[in-house]
Amino acid sequence: MVFLYKMYIMRIHTTTAARKDLARLVNLVKFTRKPVAIGRRNAADVLMIKFPDHANVHVTDETNMNQYGGGFDFLNAEPELYTRKDLKKSYV
Repeated sequence: MVFLYKMYIMRIHTTTAARKDLARLVNLVKFTRKPVAIGRRNAADVLMIKFPDHANVHVTDETNMNQYGGGFDFLNAEPELYTRKDLKKSYV
């Protein structure tokens, strides 16, 4: 089965195959920067993505991964309610 994610079409690797070939999958993600889907029963359960090269040291690893992986993309459609002057503390 194939899975579409951010313009990439990828094969879903089974958990059994991924366990046997984890080092190769990690290198594939690391060097090609293309995500890899892992799952069961022809459905993607997780997505491996490359950790950002230039992570923001002022936020957590989870926030960096969400930013890099598109976890905050939904905010692009939201209206701007506040200006930078309205913020008490800037994190980025």
